[in-house]
Amino acid sequence: MGDKRPQSSERVSALAFASDHPLSLIKEGRGYWKYIERDNGNIHF
Repeated sequence: MGDKRPQSSERVSALAFASDHPLSLIKEGRGYWKYIERDNGNIHF
């Protein structure tokens, strides 16, 4: 899932997950990352 705002180099990715497996260290979680392209072409997040 991604979102690019008009006239902006920002992108956002979202994630949600869950596991009932006994070896899973994380039972449930969610989060997002925001990526910004800098003027020099590098990506910052």
